[in-house]
Amino acid sequence: MQELMKQFVTAINEAGLTKTVFYSFHVLAFITVMSLALWLGTRLKISKMKSFITVMIVYPLMYLWMLVQYWVENGFKNFGGQNIVTIFIWVPVIAYIAAVILKIEWKTMCCLVAPLITVNHAVGHLGCIIAGCCRSYPVSWGLYSVGSGDYHFPIQPIESLTAFAIVFVLLKIMKKDNYVPTAKIYPINLILFGSTRFIFEFIRDNEKIFLGCSRLSFHALFMTLVGIVALIIINKKNKSAKEA
Repeated sequence: MQELMKQFVTAINEAGLTKTVFYSFHVLAFITVMSLALWLGTRLKISKMKSFITVMIVYPLMYLWMLVQYWVENGFKNFGGQNIVTIFIWVPVIAYIAAVILKIEWKTMCCLVAPLITVNHAVGHLGCIIAGCCRSYPVSWGLYSVGSGDYHFPIQPIESLTAFAIVFVLLKIMKKDNYVPTAKIYPINLILFGSTRFIFEFIRDNEKIFLGCSRLSFHALFMTLVGIVALIIINKKNKSAKEA
């Protein structure tokens, strides 16, 4: 199986199709996001048209902010860099813009957007297996990377499966609540995604800047902490509302 995967990835690379296949997963991610938005939007009592427009507003703004933030972080030297982890924390702000435009309650919009950005990562990140990027440390039994010409711990599929699992948890919670919008969904997404990504960053073969942590480790840690604080505040407000 390992050798078969190597032959498959190598054949794509030798045919000059690595970037094409890589970005095809991004296209597939967009299709998955749109499909989930239309399905979930109906259950949250959002029309299909508004769900469609939500994706068309949030998706480009999310990616634009990701590029701008990278530009700021590297001292205005390079405008680029694709890593969705850096903007999870800011998506509720983008969701607020969409909520105002479409006249949808903000917490309802956040319930819709939370699983969308996570499933986007789950599907899109699978393309990294083909491109050989976002690698972990070399292991003899791992996935072959055309980028290094070596075998690496299969962190990419593990990250994708984890993201899919988080989406499942979010949808399960919403189903249990009969799809009544609640403010806790996005904080839970931040906690689950941030904490798992923080752990995964120790396995990734990238630049460590402090105590074995990478730049993205701190993004993930901040994401987790914000999610925890937000969830505590929401639970306290809900408790006070019930006692009133």
